[in-house]
Amino acid sequence: MAATGSAALPRTISAAGPVASKRYFEYFTVTIRNDHTREGYFRACRVFFEWCEKRGLSLESIEPIHVAAYIESRAKSGDPNWKLSKTSIKQHASALRKMFSYFVEKGVLVYNPAREVTTEKVRRSVGKTPAFEMDDVATLLESFDTADLVRLRDRALIGVMAFAFSRISAIVDLRVGDYIAQGRRAKIRVHGKGGVKVEIPVDHQLAEYLDVYIRMAGIEDDKNGFLFRSARGRSKVLSSNRMSRIDAWKMVQRRLEDGAAAPGRCGDRRRRGLWVPLVSRDVRNEFPDQRRESRGVPEINGARRQPHH
Repeated sequence: MAATGSAALPRTISAAGPVASKRYFEYFTVTIRNDHTREGYFRACRVFFEWCEKRGLSLESIEPIHVAAYIESRAKSGDPNWKLSKTSIKQHASALRKMFSYFVEKGVLVYNPAREVTTEKVRRSVGKTPAFEMDDVATLLESFDTADLVRLRDRALIGVMAFAFSRISAIVDLRVGDYIAQGRRAKIRVHGKGGVKVEIPVDHQLAEYLDVYIRMAGIEDDKNGFLFRSARGRSKVLSSNRMSRIDAWKMVQRRLEDGAAAPGRCGDRRRRGLWVPLVSRDVRNEFPDQRRESRGVPEINGARRQPHH
């Protein structure tokens, strides 16, 4: 996000004066530490103010009924490009509520027009992410043509997804130094939300995928560089930049279509890991917390996994 670019400033905010403009950017740069949350909230607020501008609303004239009308239009629109899911609606409402609250705190507005606007509750007893069968993932990984570096990268990335039980965002953020080889055993250090670091052991198959990819990419000594890097166009040459989570997810979908492993079964919009039972039994027993019962992903191969006591 360009913190000072005039093109990023909604006209509704700029028309309210320099103080409102300053507080608007302060809200995103000072109060929100997570990059993905900042990006999502910034996009939500920008779209809302574009909606307000089309209706001739100034910042001071925005009332609860306007916020409610905006939320209702996004929830019930017949246009698939405008309609949002329930979880996205909650994100937009949260972004607006917190932004207006910051405006009230800093004296830009007298009251928060989004405070009383409610959204539909989202209840989910079981996670949306489907569990792949072991044979499915084995078939997918074996289907890779490893003739070029990009495919070696893709195989290693999908292998890490299968083992790490983590979000794609966390996986593409991995550095070369987060892959730790210790003799015959290797670990992956995943950086979770809230700065939590978890070291996950991997078996020999994933270690082989990572070793081959890192060696062929020539990034063994670049410990601070990104592990999974974006390709330069169609050149099959990797850059030093991180592979984006969107590109990583599209790659997974593309590989599923190319391979024989049940295309389309990995359609979770939250872009979490594959949640597959590839880790050997001794590794799972060593790190039982990675089973993620609290995440609502209770089944692997049709059997509910019980927590250790």
